[in-house]
Amino acid sequence: MAPIIDRLRMSIVRAVGAMEAEVADRLEVPGPVLRVLGMLRNTAPDRVVKVDDLLEVFLYQPREQSKSAIDGLIRTGLAEQPREGELRLAKAAQALLPEVFGQMQSFVDDLWSGQAGLVATLLPIAQRACAAVTETGGVATRVMAPPYPLPGASPALVLAESLTPLRFHRFDAHIAAWRAEGLTVEQIQQLEPGPQWERIEAATNRLAAAPYAVLSAEERFTLVAGLGALPN
Repeated sequence: MAPIIDRLRMSIVRAVGAMEAEVADRLEVPGPVLRVLGMLRNTAPDRVVKVDDLLEVFLYQPREQSKSAIDGLIRTGLAEQPREGELRLAKAAQALLPEVFGQMQSFVDDLWSGQAGLVATLLPIAQRACAAVTETGGVATRVMAPPYPLPGASPALVLAESLTPLRFHRFDAHIAAWRAEGLTVEQIQQLEPGPQWERIEAATNRLAAAPYAVLSAEERFTLVAGLGALPN
C-alpha cells in the first residue's frame, strides 16, 4: 500500500504545489503559511489541535521554520489559539478552504476522469480503512484524521483525501520505529541500508498494517489492485 499511496498522493501534492505561488499571491497569504493551512484542512470546522502535534507533521524540516509558518497563520488571522499551545482554524481560514479543496478537486477529477466505476468501488473500502487510523495512529495522524471533505466534494476527491490519513498513519509508524531504535531526526535521514534500516522498515510495516485489519483479504486485494490501476 505504501508506494501506491505515495505515488497517488505525491502527484496531487506536486500539482497543487505548482499552483501555490499564484494562489498565495492572489489570497495574499505567504506560501509557507498556505502550506500549514493545507495540512490543517481536515480540522475544519472547529477541531482544536495541539501546536506540538502540528509540528510533528513537519518533523523532517527545521523546527524554527515550521514554528515561523504557524506563527504566520496566527498573525494573519487564519488561526486562533483557544488555549496556550492549541490551534484552531479561524473563520477567515475556513473561507479559504474551498480554494484549497478546489485546487485538489480540479486536478484529481481531471486525472481520474473515466475512472468513475473504479473510484466508486474503492471509495467505501478506503473510507473504512481510513476510519480505523484513529485507533492506532500517532501524533501526526491526530492532525490529519478524520478527513473533512467540503460538502459537494466529488467522489474522486473524497477517495484521494481518504488516502491522506492512511499515509500519515504510516508516517507515524515510521517515526515510532526509528525512535524505538534510539535515533534522532538527523540520524534517520542519514541512515544507510543495512540491518538497522531493515529492522526499522519491518517495524514500520507491522505498525502501519493496523488500519487494513478491518478489511477482508478480498477487500485488501481490491484496494491494492484498484489504487495501483489509477493514474498519477
